[in-house]
Amino acid sequence: MRGRAILALALLAACDSRGGYRPNQLGPSVVEVRRAGAVIDHAPVGAGKHKGPGTYVLVDVNNPLSLEVHVTLEGDLLDREGRVLAELNPDSLRIPPGGLRTFALVHHRGEVREAASADIRVRDVVLAVHPPPIAVTDAHIYQDGDRVVVAAYLNNPSDREATVLVVAGFYDGQDRLMKRPFSVLKIQPESRQPARFVGPDGSASGYLFVGDQAY
Repeated sequence: MRGRAILALALLAACDSRGGYRPNQLGPSVVEVRRAGAVIDHAPVGAGKHKGPGTYVLVDVNNPLSLEVHVTLEGDLLDREGRVLAELNPDSLRIPPGGLRTFALVHHRGEVREAASADIRVRDVVLAVHPPPIAVTDAHIYQDGDRVVVAAYLNNPSDREATVLVVAGFYDGQDRLMKRPFSVLKIQPESRQPARFVGPDGSASGYLFVGDQAY
């Protein structure tokens, strides 16, 4: 019932200033951005000749609806006085009903060591009309010493090869976000591919999901 009420409010918020309705568009407040648990880190970003120093923000978003949605976040890095230091690139993910996803908003043009916080905003929330093309199955989590391991199979039902961004989120014993490793896998047509991530030392829980996909 709560999910239906939230959806009804979100649909009202999707009307433009002239009273028109944008199909499948929801208001930004329909999802919960866990800003208090956001993590700012500095590490190389990009790949190949485009790889270089950068700063990124990890933040979890919860979808309380009984429907799947596509969410896009945007934001800025701030100094200790709340002044904008640098812009973060947007990140978009699909979030299942009642599910959670870890977003990574990246500043690619060098490290911003002075960043003390981030202003994270919801740019867009859109209802997912079609089922996810790549399904995650047989997911399991197990402890390996002082860290957690997450593993699953990725299923490609298509008759075309799929290039898939596979992502994991890891948390410590207090459910605080720690890391968001990722890998790019190629999955042959009508087949499945295993995926496995080892969490950082001190990780107590984690999960695995699919990000961008191309055929």
